[in-house]
Amino acid sequence: MGKLDIETMMRVTFVVQVENMREKNFTFWEWFYAIVKLTKDHLHRFYKENLIAGFIAKDQAQQMLSPKRGGTFLLRFSDNLLGGITIAWISQDESGKMTVWNLKPYDHKALSIRSLEKRIHDLKMLIYLYPDTVKNDAFPKTFEEEGNINLWFLLF
Repeated sequence: MGKLDIETMMRVTFVVQVENMREKNFTFWEWFYAIVKLTKDHLHRFYKENLIAGFIAKDQAQQMLSPKRGGTFLLRFSDNLLGGITIAWISQDESGKMTVWNLKPYDHKALSIRSLEKRIHDLKMLIYLYPDTVKNDAFPKTFEEEGNINLWFLLF
């Protein structure tokens, strides 16, 4: 069997997500609408720039991250929370074994308080955006985020 192209993989993943919705307290369409709204309101640039892995299940994220170096992370839409995005990353556990971890998903309210980009910069264990982009290249810090004060207002 040959490699799947990205469109085929997305279709297959989409079908798997629909199947997973059968066990939830919300419909697929409620889940999908909440993701569209979250993306429109908070994640548009990240989605447009292909920084979000998107519609992948937790076990698929684990398979993708398992062969990667520590500190590699990806962003995926939560299948447990309406309108949530979560971060999965790989790092060593206390015994030294490489383990994939998942953060509690961020929803519309959380991202209204602090942006996803700022949250990613807060998490020092996140180093490489999957597959191997340095975090600061994918999510460059703004002038204000670097701790500098914007003094433009003093000129007027």
